[in-house]
Amino acid sequence: MMEYRQYGYGVRKNKKALIICGSVFFIVGLVFLVIGIVLMRLDNKKRALCSGEAKGVVVRIDSKRSTDSDGFESTVYAPVVSYTVNGKEYEERSSIYSSPCKFNEGDIAIIHYDPGDPSVMIIEGDNGMKLMYWIFMGMGGIFAITGAGLLIFYRKNSL
Repeated sequence: MMEYRQYGYGVRKNKKALIICGSVFFIVGLVFLVIGIVLMRLDNKKRALCSGEAKGVVVRIDSKRSTDSDGFESTVYAPVVSYTVNGKEYEERSSIYSSPCKFNEGDIAIIHYDPGDPSVMIIEGDNGMKLMYWIFMGMGGIFAITGAGLLIFYRKNSL
């Protein structure tokens, strides 16, 4: 029968690595959580301000091209909508870019606007910001829990 030896590469030898990894994961997780919460609060504040409602028409689709450090090009799109509030016509671009665009030129869209400043608007059904803050909060939670787990594992095995 073969005998196995333990060469001392257990928790005690790697305690510094566990502390560093656990701390980094926990801190990065908290930063992501805070970013997600801030984005959520800003989005909720804008949605609360945009209590007016009007019908709008997508008059064009704006595009934005970008190239990453590897030379990969991508294009994202944002609808530009025209709508009327109190007899004044507004033409505003959505602040949410996506690929592919959720809207086509000529589509009718419900616009929620700020009665104090009708140029501030949200297109109904355009939930790109919600997706973004949920991703930040989800990843932040996973990282923070992983970091806390590593630190707890270290603490329990170092006593």
